[in-house]
Amino acid sequence: MKIRPAGPKRTIAEIQRFCLSIFDSLGDAKGLQFPDLAKHGGIPIRYADEYASAGKYYGFLTSVYGSGYSIDGAKCKALKYPAPGEKEKLLLDAFTFPDIYKLIINEFNHKKITPDGISHVLIRTHDFPEKGAKETSRVFIENANLLGLIDSSGHLNLDAEITISEPQVKEKSTQAKASTGGKSKKSEKPEQVKGKKPATVVQHTPIIHTPEPAAGLKPLSVYVRGKELVLHVPDDMKRNDLEAIIKQLQNVLQFMK
Repeated sequence: MKIRPAGPKRTIAEIQRFCLSIFDSLGDAKGLQFPDLAKHGGIPIRYADEYASAGKYYGFLTSVYGSGYSIDGAKCKALKYPAPGEKEKLLLDAFTFPDIYKLIINEFNHKKITPDGISHVLIRTHDFPEKGAKETSRVFIENANLLGLIDSSGHLNLDAEITISEPQVKEKSTQAKASTGGKSKKSEKPEQVKGKKPATVVQHTPIIHTPEPAAGLKPLSVYVRGKELVLHVPDDMKRNDLEAIIKQLQNVLQFMK
């Protein structure tokens, strides 16, 4: 199977938040251009192409040449108000939707999986450039970990029970414990779908890093339980930009209830 040597550059979790933010603002919108995606998706416009492309890879966005992008409203509504097991199925469908992911799954399912292993296959068999192969393998493994599809021995297992582990924002005080007398709370048991034997999930939590601000951005500090979280916001941030940030945080909040 010959495919274009490229894959999504954003994770399913990032695209889920992006599309839900647009859906919250515009509903089942059609004909969206990059400025619309950036404004209502809560992202810098320079990343709109990456997010739009990844949205198409996972099946949350469609496009018609010259007519812009359309949100899959039915999927967004199901993610916001899922029936039992529905969200897990939607995210697994998104994971298996890209053609390049189908090839990786066919090659590695029930085998030990590593970023280097995927990269070598992509470069040697599918003519990927080295940088693109590394990026595709990194995002693939983040997605697989998000869904609990890599077991404790590092094997990819598409037959595993889906367990969703939402990514967390990295705090500036690295891995600092909450002020609970030095004791950390036990993590809650993740959502599970009935009818399948669970795999032992490797506890790798995807991290959103906070490097130095890019041009046109400035750091904005937010303090939570005595710790500093740093957001990078536009130099000329306006009220509607802050409202877009709040909508993004509200989307994250729904997964913590």
